[in-house]
Amino acid sequence: MRGHFKGFDNRREGRGAEPLRRLEGVVAELKESEERYRAVVEQAAEGILLVDVDTKRVLEANAAYQDLLGYSLEEILQLSLYDLVPYPVESMDCYVRQVLEQKSYVSGQRRHRRKDGSLVDVEVSASLISYGSRGTICIVVRDITERKQTEEIRARLAAIVESSDDAILSKTLDGTITSWNHGAEKIYGYSSEEIVGKSVSVLVPTDRPDEIPEILEKVGRGEAIDSYETVRIAKDGRRLDVSLTISPVKDFAGNLVGASTIARDITERRQTESELRLSEARFRAMIEQSPLSIQVLSPDGQTLQVNRAWGELWGVTLQDIAGYNLLKDQQLVAKGLMPYIRRGFAGEPTLIPAAAYDPDETIPGLTSHEEPKRWVRAFIYPIKDEDGNVREVILMHEDITERKQAEEEIRKLNEQLEQRVQRRTAQLNAFNRELEAFSYSVSHDLRAPLRSIDGFSKILLEDYADELDEEGNDYLKRVRAASQRMGQLIDDLLDLSRMTRSEMRRESVDLSDLAKSFAEELKRSQPERRVEFLIEGGLLVEGDKSLLRVVLENLLRNAWKFTGKQTHARIEFGALEQEDKRAYFVRDNGAGFDMAYADKLFGAFQRLHGGSEFEGTGIGLATVQRIIHRHGGRVWAEGRVGYGATFYFTLQ
Repeated sequence: MRGHFKGFDNRREGRGAEPLRRLEGVVAELKESEERYRAVVEQAAEGILLVDVDTKRVLEANAAYQDLLGYSLEEILQLSLYDLVPYPVESMDCYVRQVLEQKSYVSGQRRHRRKDGSLVDVEVSASLISYGSRGTICIVVRDITERKQTEEIRARLAAIVESSDDAILSKTLDGTITSWNHGAEKIYGYSSEEIVGKSVSVLVPTDRPDEIPEILEKVGRGEAIDSYETVRIAKDGRRLDVSLTISPVKDFAGNLVGASTIARDITERRQTESELRLSEARFRAMIEQSPLSIQVLSPDGQTLQVNRAWGELWGVTLQDIAGYNLLKDQQLVAKGLMPYIRRGFAGEPTLIPAAAYDPDETIPGLTSHEEPKRWVRAFIYPIKDEDGNVREVILMHEDITERKQAEEEIRKLNEQLEQRVQRRTAQLNAFNRELEAFSYSVSHDLRAPLRSIDGFSKILLEDYADELDEEGNDYLKRVRAASQRMGQLIDDLLDLSRMTRSEMRRESVDLSDLAKSFAEELKRSQPERRVEFLIEGGLLVEGDKSLLRVVLENLLRNAWKFTGKQTHARIEFGALEQEDKRAYFVRDNGAGFDMAYADKLFGAFQRLHGGSEFEGTGIGLATVQRIIHRHGGRVWAEGRVGYGATFYFTLQ
């Protein structure tokens, strides 16, 4: 036995050396492999983390993972998986079970917590491996912060492109459209589905066939095109003015692959510019052809522009007054007007009073007018920007010399006329006094024989009626009536004369009260009559109370008289607005009159009804007209035979 084992031992010593050397070689290779593994792990760009399945403690973490989270190896080996991820424990336990069940890996985007507490976006791959006798999970972490930022930037840019009102599109180097935003759809009218894949030439007018090839040629050379204004055609056929900015598009290798175009619709701007040019041309033409002298000045007083009328007024040109400053030198400004000028330059539109200018003293050495003085009226108007700052000042002069001369002539004529009026007034007053004296004299001289005729006729009727036959008595009655009527005419004429000459005393007069008072008198004079009076209250005017009472008494008495044959008489007094002025009226439902003779109503002794039908002398309405004219108003009438009449009057 001992020999056998000895032999075995000998064999071991002889034949067992080779396996031992091989084992040592394997161990060496394993150590070398482990070193290579550790070197690879340490040099890996991704973070690598080994976690114990049971305890969730960190077993290993490479340099990339340490740098990603900001921990040292010693610090991170003191942590667990729960310390490194910001998710609940239940969620992480579920994740670990999923890894154990799949035995391979679970990949997805997660977040890990840095040492400073901030979170970092990572892409995670996990797999189950053995590590010694422990169950171990290997977690590979790739930092995707830059990728997330790039995606966010790309998303923001995409949102900006899509929400832009400008048309933003991409095309290949041969002009095929590859992208089309919402702004392009609004401007051109094509949807993305309709236009993508088609040539950009569908947007180009047929009268511009060479435009797209030229643009693509420039883009093919890597050139950008900025603010190129041209014309494009919308889906509905409208021609659009657009401004294009075209940029070459390169791939990651720097190769040209297409072009990006931003198109802005400038149709409205072009129209506005055209309207502004037209407005400016119109403004310049108006300035140049204006009969007013127009001078455009800078805010500091320098002359920028003058028109033809300005040169004709002052006898100089814009070149002649180069260097003259209106505010500093105060040329072309009459004395005393500088405060008005400064108000205009301060931003306040100002009308400058008329003033006399002496051309020979206005701009010494330049002006040479023959006339010694010219009268000029001016208006200064500041032109302001959006912030209210004065940018320019327009000074307009109007030569009113001829007007002033005419006014002076008119003034002299007025003085002469006033003198003549005064002489004529004095003569008229003397004549009126003579006429008044004559009227009283005639009245007195006429009244005496009339009284005699009336008196003796009365005596004959009373004492000798029995001696006269019926016809004789009738003649005497007619003589008496005629003499009494003549007496009444004389009284009315004297009253009319007094109404015309009497002095007016203006005061507040309540016409309603005057009308009511006289209506009561009329009712008392004939109590048997049933007349309805409708009198509007509160009609206050300014005028002579006694004269206005005469107006109302005459008009109301006429209405009372001419409704005498009406069973249901109605008389109305009121006011209404007519031709922007208040008119007062007296209306009745009496006999009325024919409008063909309305112009005769207000003449003295003019009557439209016979004396046997309605009594009167024909003086009342003439008196009304005289009084109303003295009050600065007018009077007129409307009527219809059998349907009543309305008399209107106004007061100043």
